[in-house]
Amino acid sequence: VPSNAADRDRLLSFVVVGGGPTSCEFTGELHDFVREDCTRWFPDLKEHIKITLVEAGPALLGGFEKSLSKYVLSDLKKRSIDIRLGAQVTAVENIDSGNDNSGAAPDPSTQGIAATPQKEGRRGVKAILADGTELPFGMMVWSAGLKQVKFVDRLNLAHGRTGRLVIDDYLQVPQHQGRVFALGDCAANEENPLTPLAKVAQQHGEYLAEMLNTHSDPRKPVNPASISKPFRFFNPGSMAQLGLFKGVLDLSSVGPDKGEVQGGPTITGFAAWLTWRSAYW
Repeated sequence: VPSNAADRDRLLSFVVVGGGPTSCEFTGELHDFVREDCTRWFPDLKEHIKITLVEAGPALLGGFEKSLSKYVLSDLKKRSIDIRLGAQVTAVENIDSGNDNSGAAPDPSTQGIAATPQKEGRRGVKAILADGTELPFGMMVWSAGLKQVKFVDRLNLAHGRTGRLVIDDYLQVPQHQGRVFALGDCAANEENPLTPLAKVAQQHGEYLAEMLNTHSDPRKPVNPASISKPFRFFNPGSMAQLGLFKGVLDLSSVGPDKGEVQGGPTITGFAAWLTWRSAYW
């Protein structure tokens, strides 16, 4: 452990980028580990530990019911976690040990995030926010935003506004009906775009597998309309755990994506955590 207090502060500073379920769950678990477990062995380091959660949007868990977003925000703040809403990381740069304050130019392939390799004479790394705020850190976890892999970007197929492949109601790519299908995070129906989530990709896969297994002649293009109904997403609800036996469960949007069967409850605390634990046992 460095004898210099500034170095200890930096190395024990954790920055989590993103305000979705993955980021909130990781932040809660990280807090429990470093503040509750590690400090039993190294109590003198407790005062140097800092966890910062950075979210570009106006709220955490943007896809959840608003009361649950507020609950999560309040719970994490009670654990002395620094929450930065409406903040965007624009660069990650080395900290100079000398007087050289030059930073690396942004890499366009990293969604606006520029990272420079460690070099002799450098002393740590810092995140730079859009407002100029600098956050020195020992570890950063990036779980915000989705960028298509280069393979998808380079395909000579129709891409939507966010770079995802355009598909129709049968997961077909325009101009290649019956031959090319796309599913999961890389695909979106522009008339009804779904959030890139695992539950959407899973239902895409189940739908497409059933369709292809029903198709009798693989030598001919598939005619989805003749063997299947258009894809329709069923929202099973959303949940996240926050550590310390707490969680949130959102059943307010359960039902078909058009909304015929919606209006379930929202649950917080131990009951939500128990439901989450039962699903992911």
